[in-house]
Amino acid sequence: MRGRRAVSRAVLGAVSTVVVILGLVVVVPLVLVEIDESAVPSADQVDLPDGVVVDESSVWCASGGCWLEVHLDASDQPEAVLDELRAMDGTCPAVGGLDRRRVCIDSLGGGVTSFALSYKKTLGL
Repeated sequence: MRGRRAVSRAVLGAVSTVVVILGLVVVVPLVLVEIDESAVPSADQVDLPDGVVVDESSVWCASGGCWLEVHLDASDQPEAVLDELRAMDGTCPAVGGLDRRRVCIDSLGGGVTSFALSYKKTLGL
């Protein structure tokens, strides 16, 4: 009886530890985005279509926060790739599986080659 209780406590402790670690891995990046007004995503956090590369980028800030202005080299791309870039406008996909920060992609009006990348503040802190 005591052996079973010791094993169940060990399992409970291990499961609790894993849950806490996963919680920290998921929650800490979200909180940092919320409290850091100057947080800016990098261009490689956006899943660009094959063959499209960042030609130039610069960070801009205003009263609402900061964003990364990205100019893409999409020259000689087929229309399907340009359509894929157009479809990205106004979206806020998650960075990755465990990284739940969302990077918003907004067209800067320069066709399909100029975008502003910013983190979406989802927690409202």
